[in-house]
Amino acid sequence: MKNNNQLVEYCNKLYEAGARYWFGTCGQKASTNLWKVKKQQYPSMYKSSRDKQIKKDIEEGRIVTDCSGLIKGFMMLRDNGQIVYTPSLDLGANTYYNRAKEKGTIKTMPDIPGLAVWKEGHIGVYVGNGEVIEARGFDYGVVK
Repeated sequence: MKNNNQLVEYCNKLYEAGARYWFGTCGQKASTNLWKVKKQQYPSMYKSSRDKQIKKDIEEGRIVTDCSGLIKGFMMLRDNGQIVYTPSLDLGANTYYNRAKEKGTIKTMPDIPGLAVWKEGHIGVYVGNGEVIEARGFDYGVVK
C-alpha cells in the first residue's frame, strides 16, 4: 500500500528531474504523440505560443505533469516504473479536495509531509520543512 512518505519521495524526484507542466498529464515522458493527444483533448491549453517549449521538453526527454497529476501519477505508478492509466484515479484538484475526509486552513495544517495543499482549481503536496511541491503552470514547471 502506498503512503504519504512515498508520495513526498515521488514529488521530490519529479522536482529534482526538472519535470515540466503539461495540462492533462500525470508523470509521463514528453513525446510528440502525447503532445498530439493532449493538444486535441485540450486545445485551449496547448496554444502555438507554447510549441517551442513543448518541443524542447520532448527533445530533452522531460517528465510532464499537471498539478493533480502529481497525485494521480503517483497513484497510477506501478512497481516497474510505468504509469498505468486508471480512470477511477483520474481526478482534478477540486475533486481531490471534495473527497478529502479531513480539511482545514493552512494555519491549522499539521506538519505531516504528504498532505495535499489546495486552492480552487489547484493542488500541491506538502513535502515538509514548510515547503510544497506543485506543478505550477506551463511557464514554471514543477516547483518547490
